[in-house]
Amino acid sequence: MRAVRAYANAVLAAVLIGQGRTGEAVAAALNAKRLFDLLGGLYEGDMLIHLMVAEALTAAGHADAARARRTARERLLARAATIDDPVLRTSFFAVDHGVRTLALRL
Repeated sequence: MRAVRAYANAVLAAVLIGQGRTGEAVAAALNAKRLFDLLGGLYEGDMLIHLMVAEALTAAGHADAARARRTARERLLARAATIDDPVLRTSFFAVDHGVRTLALRL
């Protein structure tokens, strides 16, 4: 149940960012990350959670935004490195979360 809550908070953060409600987006993204850490990771949603933390903190002009952007990118690259098939690895980068994470300004 906590895994679903973590993912749902990341989705909520995305919606709130889209609405310009950055304070609430930061709270939702950080709650998603807190649950992620509490669970020791997730099978699904890892990339979205880290992307939303980075985007929410960036949108809010938070001091930790640059670190969050680097962390999101590093996690994406580390995860991709575990994919042996180059075609699958390329497709991993091509999904929305991958594209947006790679586009983050470091």
